[in-house]
Amino acid sequence: MSAPACLIVTSVCLTPALSVMRDLYTMRDAALRLGVTPALVVMDSESVLPAPPSSFGMPTFIGHQITPALRRFCSDHAVQCAFPFEENAVLTAATLHDTFRFPRGLSVSEARLFRNKHFMRKAASDAGVKVPKGNAVRSKNEFIELTQRLGGHVVVKPTSFYGCVGVFEVFPNDDVNEAFEKAKRVNDQSGMVCLVEKYVHGEQCHADVLLQGGCIVFEALGRYTKPPLQFNSFPPQGTVTRNKNRTRSEKKILQKMGKIVHAFGMRDGWAHGEFFVKPNGKVVFGEIAARVGGGMLPALYQKAYGLNVYEAMVLAALDSNYRPRIEAEGPELGAEFLMDFERPESGILTDHTSVEELRQIPGVVDAQMYMNKGDLVTPLVVSTQMLGYFIFQPEGNGSTPTSAQLAVRKQFKASFS
Repeated sequence: MSAPACLIVTSVCLTPALSVMRDLYTMRDAALRLGVTPALVVMDSESVLPAPPSSFGMPTFIGHQITPALRRFCSDHAVQCAFPFEENAVLTAATLHDTFRFPRGLSVSEARLFRNKHFMRKAASDAGVKVPKGNAVRSKNEFIELTQRLGGHVVVKPTSFYGCVGVFEVFPNDDVNEAFEKAKRVNDQSGMVCLVEKYVHGEQCHADVLLQGGCIVFEALGRYTKPPLQFNSFPPQGTVTRNKNRTRSEKKILQKMGKIVHAFGMRDGWAHGEFFVKPNGKVVFGEIAARVGGGMLPALYQKAYGLNVYEAMVLAALDSNYRPRIEAEGPELGAEFLMDFERPESGILTDHTSVEELRQIPGVVDAQMYMNKGDLVTPLVVSTQMLGYFIFQPEGNGSTPTSAQLAVRKQFKASFS
């Protein structure tokens, strides 16, 4: 009988960042504790790895295609599933699932619903979940006509990019011709220029769920302190957990999240969704990803619920008797990125306020750096390029900045060369 195994799939997101490698090793160790052999699949032969493959402590396969060595591994082991370590790996993990017929995981047709924002939008609407007004456009005339029909304030999305990458707002007084050219520059291979949606006013929330055998065994809800599209501007992006005294709209978000993941065919794994709550309380779907929530969310959930999300994702898929232990009686917590107003477009991080100093501020629960001194700073495209984050105790309903947030924003400084 073949020994059980699992694959951890990534593309180009393996960086020297301590948090990234720590999460990878957490998944590896969780599998090993269950007697399951983990293997790392890096589907990008041009990626510069942060360490030699021999140092990862598991079989490692590197290449744009499925290599003969990977085929032998899957033939010699009873591989249960392929875990996507980040969003770019979702379709790759699904391809491996279909190729080798793993018993768990998304198929390619299911994974496309989580990766193509046009298909995602249509499938959510078909499931009975309200989506923003809009459509995919394929030409300049369609882009201009739809933008004007939606009132001028729209959000433009590449259909197959991830998170906020390539997403931008168009305002009523903006030049729509320039906006179309910008959309073309971030075009993908779907044959569609982009997705154009009417801007939804109101609060923006995120929901995370862990599924095991088709059942949701963990769910979390949070409210952003500012729209994620503005994550690269000051004041910094943040979020506050909404575990207690949820409003009717917040409860609806979790109901709609469950409806979507089931409609999309997910039975095992982690899903991260974005929703809007309009001023009238109506809930509108934004988008969803078949991966762990990014940025500071894993650290926030560890503090708020006592749950390591990467460990839980592996254990839930590989051990049918596993159930997450949730510490749900603690206080609501918030998290916010560490930003320096003087951060350049590019440079080297030479110094920064120590996290030990930030942890001494009343109301700050923890603080961590993503970057170390000497690391290269690049233009902000995704949240993982932030300098770090801190976790704090919110005040009131979390809608206004706390004294801790204001103190950290004032006290945190970084220097660059």
